[in-house]
Amino acid sequence: MKQAIGHIILFALLILLVLSIGLSYHRALQKWSLLSHPAVEIELTPDDKNYLSRDEIRRIVAGIPRNDTMRIPQYLRILENGIENHPMVEKAEVWLEPTGILHAEIRQITPIAILQTNRQTAYLDRRGKVLPVMHLQKESIPVIKGILGRAEVKKLFPLLEYVYHQPQLHSQIRRMEYDGNNLRLYTRTLPAPVVFGDTDDYRWKFYKLLQFEKYLTARRAANPYTEINLMFDNQIVCTKNN
Repeated sequence: MKQAIGHIILFALLILLVLSIGLSYHRALQKWSLLSHPAVEIELTPDDKNYLSRDEIRRIVAGIPRNDTMRIPQYLRILENGIENHPMVEKAEVWLEPTGILHAEIRQITPIAILQTNRQTAYLDRRGKVLPVMHLQKESIPVIKGILGRAEVKKLFPLLEYVYHQPQLHSQIRRMEYDGNNLRLYTRTLPAPVVFGDTDDYRWKFYKLLQFEKYLTARRAANPYTEINLMFDNQIVCTKNN
């Protein structure tokens, strides 16, 4: 009997706790709806990138209607969807404190290359999405020029993703030119252009490129070549500077 009463009391306490939390959040939403400039705590990740500003997020939140009759989960979903509609947002998570302070954790996009054609300049992000370029960007991203339709982007994506995940390549490659079949690379460390060829065996070609760079660095001499060709299987063919 005592055990049953104990269970009833515990159950009643749990109900009171749930009702208390629900009432707190209801009051928080009421408080939120009455504020002309509600507090929003914003966390951007990665925090060292510059594709999005906190003011932009605050404007999005301020522009979404809010009232005390809307259920909190529904309201938070609307806020998350509104923030995620921003092209520079990859993922957003929003929650409300009982004090009425809104928290927004936002993951910015991760561009792996800049696509440049006669018609447009756009980011290619790690998900394979093509997105508009933002003026806030400060990091260095490889630029690829050429005929970049949907088919070309899909074909080049594995190679560009590989370059992004290899820090030495990502920092070294400044520009690529693509004619629909073959690539030509321009690096920050080699004054001569690099004839890369097609995307077949791109890992092996990049390995050869890095080994050749080490060879030149070890010699501590000026680059004597006008062109470096990686198209041949087991060799690097260089054109000497006359």
